[in-house]
Order: sequence, then C-alpha cells, then structure tokens
Amino acid sequence: MIKLLTSISLLLLIQACNKNSDYVYYDNPPRLESRDDRIQVRDLLSNAKIDILWVVDNSGSMATIQDNIITNADLFMQNFIKNNFMKWKMGVISTDRAEVPYVGFSNVLGNKTPPSQAIELFTNAISGLGIDGSPYELVFYNVMRMITDPQYTTFFRPDAHLAIIMVTDEEEQSEGEYGSAYNAASVLNGLTAYKDAGSIIRFYGAFDFGDLKNCQYNRAEYANSPFEKIINLSGGKYMSACTPDFGKNLASIGKDILSMVDTPSITLKDRPKIETIEVYYNDILLPSGKEGVGYWYYSEYYNTINFYNMDFIPDMEKANIRIKYDINDGIDRSED
Repeated sequence: MIKLLTSISLLLLIQACNKNSDYVYYDNPPRLESRDDRIQVRDLLSNAKIDILWVVDNSGSMATIQDNIITNADLFMQNFIKNNFMKWKMGVISTDRAEVPYVGFSNVLGNKTPPSQAIELFTNAISGLGIDGSPYELVFYNVMRMITDPQYTTFFRPDAHLAIIMVTDEEEQSEGEYGSAYNAASVLNGLTAYKDAGSIIRFYGAFDFGDLKNCQYNRAEYANSPFEKIINLSGGKYMSACTPDFGKNLASIGKDILSMVDTPSITLKDRPKIETIEVYYNDILLPSGKEGVGYWYYSEYYNTINFYNMDFIPDMEKANIRIKYDINDGIDRSED
C-alpha cells in the first residue's frame, strides 16, 4: 500500500512539473548594462607629433627647383595648416656643411604659427637658400649635424615622428667625405637612437637625376644611390623634380607624411551593441558614416571609435568627447 501511494505521489509530481515547465526553466537575465564615458581630447594627442626637416641643395644649378618649391609651397603646407590635430614643426637647412638653419630652429615654424605667416616663413627660407653654396652636397652629414649639435637639438622631439625631405640634383657625398658612419643604414640607425620607441622616421626626396622623368641633362642617377637606399629602408617616397606636376607630387609627399600620425581613435572599455553607439562633442551628437558624411566610424576588429579628423573642434585643450552605448554581454533578451 505504501509503495502504491509513493508511486502515485511521484507520478502526480512529474505531471505537476510538466504542467508548470515554463516556471521550472525560466531564466531571469541580468540587467542590461550601459556605458557613458567622457574623454578629454587633449589626452588623444600623445601620438600626434611630427618634426619635418627639409634639406635643400643650395648650389649653382638649383634655382629652378627652388623656385618650384616656392611656387607650390601652398599646396604642400595646406596639408599641415588645415590639420588642427597634429602638433607639427618644420625646419629648413641647406646641404652646405657649415651653414645655420634657415627656419624652424631659432624661429619656430609649426602648428601654432598663423597660416599666412607659416607659408611666408617657409617660402622666405627657401628663397634665402640661394645658389652660392658649397659644391659638396652633404645631405646625410647635415641631417646628423642638426640632431647632434647641442645648439640645434631642441628642434627634434624624442617622442615625435620624423620626416626628412631631401631636394638636390647632385650625388650624396657625406660617406665619401666622412666615412661609413654616413651611409644610408648608419644614418637611419643613428637617428633611431635619438627617438623614442614607436616613433617613425621616414625619408622623402625630390631629385633632378638622369634616370627620373624629364630629367635628361643630369648624369647622376637615383637608382642604387644612397638616396634610394635610405628612402627604401625608411618606407618613404621620391619624385622627379623635373616634371610639370611638381606641385601635385609635392602635395602627395605631404599627405604621406600626414599618414605617419595615427588618425584620432578611442578604444572602448567594453564591447558595444553597435546600433546603440552615440558619440558627442561637447554634448552635440555627431553622425557616423563614410568620410564626408559622418565624423566617425566604429571598428569592430579593434573595438575603437575612429575619427576622420578633428577639424570640427576649435580648441583641443578644452574639448571633450562623450561616448554612450549598451554593453554587448552576449545575452539574448529578445522575446519569443
């Protein structure tokens, strides 16, 4: 009798559980969490520094090339003048072993220089080079002189990227004059020793050499030259100084220099539900989308908010970016 009652009780319990199975398997998910973070724009500027050094031949055959630089200075300088995010400095030196810099060292040319004054300072420096310099073209020697001579070293910031633009119509003669410490690899290694880890050093060139487009009167060649070696080693670019599109190509070098600096980005602290992301500048909602339509886009791979530029911010020191989103915790809260 007792066994029968026990069996009946167990059967009734199983039936009761089946009838109320929704309650037995009910899952009560945790509350959806969200983030609302503010980031000071000035905290994003640590990787936005770049020093730009022009090394321009000032010997007797350089008048036309110097004039081309002056004529197209605006095209080149606009790359930097329009960028309010980058902290850039620019200097101009010659290839003469004894000359002092023409601009950018004792008189600063950089992102805090008013735009019209910046172009004037640069063009005046190129004009001031003249064509009465030494016939010995010591590009590599002068680059190292600027970074080792105590009176000039303050131009170079250890935590800044470095772009060096070489302009000449003569062979590089530093190694022949001063030995192997001035070959391409040694110069690049020497510069690297003065820079912080992560800083990029890149060489560029505009040359009048016989094997480059429209440069038919020069016996010197770019191929296998120290210039080619250091540009290849550093991942830079070169151009012919003899073509009608000199300005366009010079502007292209400027854009490549800009690419050394990372676009402004913010790494999110959690994985977001992408459709919930909202980005504000000083509490003004910024639309996302392609460049020219939106101000930013989300990279799922890097989990970052990336800005195309920050031209919409007049004062980097006081601005803040606000990012709101729901955290993607992997729980499906949708109802059947």
